[in-house]
Amino acid sequence: MTVDEAYDTLKKNYDGYHFSRNSKDVYAPFSLLNALSDRTTDCYWFESGTSSALIEHLSHYQEFNPIDYDGVVLSLDAFNAPCENAKTPIPLLYQSGYLTIDSYDAEEGDYTLHFPNFEVRNGMVRCVTNYLIDVDKEDVDSTARAMSSALKSGDLSSALSSMRSYIASIPYDIISKKEWMAKRKREDFYKLLMYVIFTFLNSRVTTELKNILGRADIVIQTKKDVFILELKVDQPVGVALQQIDAMGYATPFEADTRPVTKCGVCISSELRNISHWRITDAKGNVIEDREFTD
Repeated sequence: MTVDEAYDTLKKNYDGYHFSRNSKDVYAPFSLLNALSDRTTDCYWFESGTSSALIEHLSHYQEFNPIDYDGVVLSLDAFNAPCENAKTPIPLLYQSGYLTIDSYDAEEGDYTLHFPNFEVRNGMVRCVTNYLIDVDKEDVDSTARAMSSALKSGDLSSALSSMRSYIASIPYDIISKKEWMAKRKREDFYKLLMYVIFTFLNSRVTTELKNILGRADIVIQTKKDVFILELKVDQPVGVALQQIDAMGYATPFEADTRPVTKCGVCISSELRNISHWRITDAKGNVIEDREFTD
């Protein structure tokens, strides 16, 4: 890779820490030094021995879901507090480096926390997924490879088809019937499943996850294209596309020379899979509209 590509890769993997309202980006020294020493960009964070302690601590929170905290907005007292008295794992996740300050709203006095970089997000997902949903990591990785290959060719439809095929292969008993009948549980299941898929995909292309489903903002970048996706459960694809425009998700790429593709994706809880997607260009012209009945 070129020097610029090397800088970008190191930043994506190991940068992103902020410890105050106006902090500059800080790299994780343990990971960065190992990467420079080994001349590779492996994931070193969980080699530091923190994963076992993390899992032990998280076991006390039955409703823990890692993506609930990636993009969480809260006051300073909610995360800068003693861990032993906390009602959520957020103070531990922040103070141990799994979450970091992403932005500060001076008017509201609120902070937004995120996983700092790909290394931590990838490690977190791989570490706790087994506690939340029983999915085959090799199958997810295979799906991510197929999606990556399609996206690098500019073929978003084939990438979505690969994801739909993977979802169809998941056993129905992965989530109980009682949980499935609860709307929030269904949405939580899909939120986590999509989070896992896109996290695995991020090892091959750049995937930005702001907040999947509900307030989704998924941006996938390759060398040739920018894809902006909005996912909804049991809502029309038109609503998803309207949100992309209303929230200005494409605005940061107006000066980009790469073509921008927008896509609304509907997940049906009745079909337990993607039921509809509509792909448009930056101006809203429909490129493809596919709907499924089974």
